[in-house]
Amino acid sequence: MFFTTKRGWIGVDVGTHAVKLAQLVYQHGRLELAEARIVRRETAWQSDLWPQVIPLDSQREIQTALTLGERFQGRGAACTLPMAVCDLHGMAIPDANREAQEAQIGKELSELATRPLQFGFWPIQYEGDRHGPNDTNVHVVSLGTDWADRVCTDLAAGGLESRVLDVVPTALARATKLEVAYDPQAVVAVVDWGYTRVTFGVVVDGQPLFVRVFSGCGYGQVIAETCQALGLQQEEAQAVLRQREVASSKTEGDELSQILAECLAETLRVLVDELGRSLAYLQAYRPRLTPSTLVLFGGGATIKNSAELIAEQVGIPARVFQLAGQEATNEATSLPSELFGAAAALSQLAWEAAA
Repeated sequence: MFFTTKRGWIGVDVGTHAVKLAQLVYQHGRLELAEARIVRRETAWQSDLWPQVIPLDSQREIQTALTLGERFQGRGAACTLPMAVCDLHGMAIPDANREAQEAQIGKELSELATRPLQFGFWPIQYEGDRHGPNDTNVHVVSLGTDWADRVCTDLAAGGLESRVLDVVPTALARATKLEVAYDPQAVVAVVDWGYTRVTFGVVVDGQPLFVRVFSGCGYGQVIAETCQALGLQQEEAQAVLRQREVASSKTEGDELSQILAECLAETLRVLVDELGRSLAYLQAYRPRLTPSTLVLFGGGATIKNSAELIAEQVGIPARVFQLAGQEATNEATSLPSELFGAAAALSQLAWEAAA
């Protein structure tokens, strides 16, 4: 990678519950987090926004984050929208040049679509896979052109120029290359435990080779249960979940820890079931993509002992994403790394574009 500029784009991770901005800087011979901000929505978006007729905006959140983040510099931005506004497809596309594949995918999507779409795709084959000619060989993520236009308008209102509109699975996959424990040979699973949905992917050297999206186990359900059980507001509930361990079979904990375990129980059960199904599929049909570890992102990853809870039930080691070079102690960069993995990866695209 050529570091022709010292500062990356401003990465904008638009979520259903919050908008996160991050910017990387190249200094001391490595990429470091220069600035990061998170602004929660006054009202969280609902879980399924695909059929939404009028796209929702994020102007307030983007502008507030830019105002609070005094270290943000430049106008270039890369953005991703939540999977709640996207559709994920697996397709079998004949091997050809990228332009021909794009034309074929566009034709197939247009036959199904009821609105103009934007889409991106990437190959998912891996050495040693047992793929036949009719098997899925690309993943496609599509979203309404109106949603893409809306977020570009929101960025422009904040004085930013949209350079790239990315998707969550590829952003998360690239984020693993920014991690402290990055190993280009390792097969790792990324688990973005978001407010309304969970995005699961299997990644090798920054490439997502298997993706699923889970519903019914979003972090927002845990927050709601905690608010009801303890009579707290959302921010208070999130603070408790960050600071206090949840009781498990290994750590019984005090009364509060046990209450938190009850608040988490149903959401965790659904999440573990979905992870189990995904891993069973991989072991049966794509065994070379069976991950050696899980890397957790998103709000759910801020639960104090989230990695231990999931590893205990799934049977695979798990860790919370940790951005390399985040040793600064200013308010912005001391925010949890696991919330900014996608935004940091979006910022890093500036150097890929310049290469």
